[in-house]
Amino acid sequence: MGFYTALADFGQRGAAVADPQAQQQEYCQFTAKAASAAVALGHPEEAEHLYLGLRERYALPRVHMSTSYNLAMLYTRWYRPEHKDHNLAKGFCNNAIALAVQEPDPELRAFYTVFQSNGLALVEMHRGNLADALRLVTEGMQRLDRELPADKYIVHRWQLMHNRARVLVALGRPDEALSDFDRLVAGDPNYTEYYIDRGNTARMNGDDKQALADYDRACKLGIPFPEVYYNRGDLRAGNGDIAGAVSDFGYVLEMEPDHLDARISHAELLIELGELAGAAADLAEGLAWHPGTAALLALDGLVALLTGDHERAREQLDRALILDPDLAAARAHRAVLAADSGDPDLAVAEFSRALAILGDDPDLLYQRGLAYLALGNHAAAAEDLLAVTACGEGEHLQDASERLAELADRPVS
Repeated sequence: MGFYTALADFGQRGAAVADPQAQQQEYCQFTAKAASAAVALGHPEEAEHLYLGLRERYALPRVHMSTSYNLAMLYTRWYRPEHKDHNLAKGFCNNAIALAVQEPDPELRAFYTVFQSNGLALVEMHRGNLADALRLVTEGMQRLDRELPADKYIVHRWQLMHNRARVLVALGRPDEALSDFDRLVAGDPNYTEYYIDRGNTARMNGDDKQALADYDRACKLGIPFPEVYYNRGDLRAGNGDIAGAVSDFGYVLEMEPDHLDARISHAELLIELGELAGAAADLAEGLAWHPGTAALLALDGLVALLTGDHERAREQLDRALILDPDLAAARAHRAVLAADSGDPDLAVAEFSRALAILGDDPDLLYQRGLAYLALGNHAAAAEDLLAVTACGEGEHLQDASERLAELADRPVS
């Protein structure tokens, strides 16, 4: 249900009252649940401390097997990129497998070995060894089907299939992955993560309708994951549902005010809607969280430009370009500022740099064409305007055609 703070509290209190020797199983379970909650709450270091404490306290094979698996997941999945260590994670997985194969009960031996190998598959996927990851998961699924009754360990079988689907996505085989996701959703229709992953895969496969349906279901079904609201907002924005996208990005920021991508997207859409005061407030908060972010500075410069504060616009755009000289948006905004300020030479230069980064963007070509017209360079202007018409799209298509016609009618001097 997502009540991770309560889970951490119950786990810690349970471990505090359980006797570590007389109630070993209870003590281990309470501690492991507290560690799982710590991971979910974004505190993997605390989880590692708890797992290492269990390893120090007990010389029990299952304790070392399960903590090895969980430590591997910390280092391959949950730690921040600078603290991840996939090689160390693989070592923990190998240790878990070595203990699993010693299990005397044949049914449990098969289950434990497959489950620990599934962890190794995830590590191999993160290490870039996708073929090995797919082999490990597939062999594990086949072994469970071969050695265990079909009605046992159902959830763990779904977990294997889920990991196989993820590996297939990484291998660039979305159709096969979607087939697995369909089976997962049919088997366990109340598990949010299946919908999120299927939605992401469907979108990758060009099926925006399916993606949106899955994101909608995930939003209604589970706890509010920022990821799914951000993904749905991005999809809505791309399909013209600006109000829906603003709502989704706004909700992400309500949950995680330091979410940079959501902040940028939210501000961009507010600007598009003409809600400049809201965008300015949005950007002020974003810059308080991320003061040295070129994209936020460029948007703040754009808001200043649109509200007529050319001095602030120039200051913010200059700061953005110092941080990121190849930020095309900042170049384009500074070009517009130069054109508005009566400096067509600088406008042409900045539009040219932006076009060198982005390629033949029809809007930028049109605006550079106007800057060339202001300089009296009719040949260069005609070339840009002709390129706009050749694109066959863009809001300035008709105006570019009309200006080309005017240039064609102009007498040669």
